[in-house]
Amino acid sequence: MPAGHRTDFASIPRLLWPLLPPVGRSGKATVIHDWLCDEQPHSVDHRMAADIFNEAMTLNSA
Repeated sequence: MPAGHRTDFASIPRLLWPLLPPVGRSGKATVIHDWLCDEQPHSVDHRMAADIFNEAMTLNSA
């Protein structure tokens, strides 16, 4: 994934960031998911991007 790609960190509204921080445990997985959905729509559908996100979260919690 290229440096500088913009993400909305799981679409969590900024108002809720104090309760549900967009970075931390899910931050890296979220950025990968957003990049796949935004930049690879012809080769990766949203279901596959969600599966990759879930796998990244699993690996991140290990």
